Amino acid sequence: MYRLTTFLIFFTLLMVTQTQGADMIKKPNVSGQFYDSDPKRLSDQVSNFISQAAVQPFQQNIDVIMVPHAGHVYSGPVAGYAYKAVSQRSYKTIILLGPTHYYNFDGVSIWPEGGFKTPLGTVSVDTEFARGLMTANKNIQYLPQIFEVDHVLEVELPFLQTIFKDVKIVPMIMSRSNDRKTIEGIAETIYQQAKGRDDVLLLISSDLSHFHDENTAHSIDQQGLSAVQEMDVEKLWAGHEQGVMEIDGFKEVIIGVLYAQKRGNNKAELLRYATSADVTGDRNRVVGYSAVVMYKK
Repeated sequence: MYRLTTFLIFFTLLMVTQTQGADMIKKPNVSGQFYDSDPKRLSDQVSNFISQAAVQPFQQNIDVIMVPHAGHVYSGPVAGYAYKAVSQRSYKTIILLGPTHYYNFDGVSIWPEGGFKTPLGTVSVDTEFARGLMTANKNIQYLPQIFEVDHVLEVELPFLQTIFKDVKIVPMIMSRSNDRKTIEGIAETIYQQAKGRDDVLLLISSDLSHFHDENTAHSIDQQGLSAVQEMDVEKLWAGHEQGVMEIDGFKEVIIGVLYAQKRGNNKAELLRYATSADVTGDRNRVVGYSAVVMYKK
């Protein structure tokens, strides 16, 4: 058994190394599936999502956004609202935090150097920021396999590449099994690393409820989004423990709220809510999406 386990670990790391390359450039997982693989079409589609969003760029400094992570055709029109809201800000570092869809592990996996590639080019990782997080918190570590198939962060990158120049990212995928103490520690670590800077954005990648009929989805999603807008961490914990809320990445959203509060934010604004039914017409089995920004009034 020991030899088999050792072989599997070695094989996984070998495959990861071959996929990444020596320069730690993460190749795309879902190009041509969750978004268009043609650079021109992708650029045009993302630009349209942003330009058609019925919101003006914010003058306030937004510290946190919450955006969906489904295929662009489904959630892109909603995500465009949050991205348009921050489109005039001058961020240097964007932390991307989302829930794993495939693995059970402890803490958070972070991509510490190199970059992430999409059809629009490669976005560099803020190595200094990432390494600082890893040094400060043992629950933040480099587990490359966590990134190998997930779409949770990748679908956000074309939006960032469209509206920002020379921005760097800190990609983080989190386990769904983390306890409250771990969650609070991660929020504090991110806050301390960003302290004193006004050019850092925390991006929470999260959908809402999954596969209910549309009326049920609206009811469930309203409960969760109300707690988010109230920035009520206790209500978010209780709602998910009781099963009356179904924010897909609710622990990541809690980190976003805690971080925002530490930054002095007192406003969480829902810019757009929709479901997959608005695109597909199928109102019997829908997924909810939202665009939320957090800032100081």
